[in-house]
Amino acid sequence: MNYDAIVIGARAAGSPTAMLLARNGHDVLAVDRANFPSDTLSTHVLHAPGVAALKRWGLLDAVIESVVAAVAKDPTAIGYVEQVPTNPNVKVVPVTK
Repeated sequence: MNYDAIVIGARAAGSPTAMLLARNGHDVLAVDRANFPSDTLSTHVLHAPGVAALKRWGLLDAVIESVVAAVAKDPTAIGYVEQVPTNPNVKVVPVTK
C-alpha cells in the first residue's frame, strides 16, 4: 500500500499528527516501537493546551469517558487510557528492534 505520510512515533506528538493528516484525507502510516496500549507515564498528564487541543479536535469527551470507564473498572488505573486508532485512514504498526 502507498501512504501519503509516514509518522514515526505514535505517542503524544505523532498520534495527533497522524490524526490531523488523516482527517484532511491523507493515507497515513504511524509506526512505533511499542505495542499499544502501553502504560507510559510521560503521556498521563494533560496540561491546559493539551486539553484545549483535544476539545478542538473533538476528542475531549471520548478521553474523559475512557478515563471514567477505566477508573470505574479499576480505581488504581487512574490516568490509563487505551490508545485505539479510530480513523480508518490511520494504520498503527508496532516496530520491533
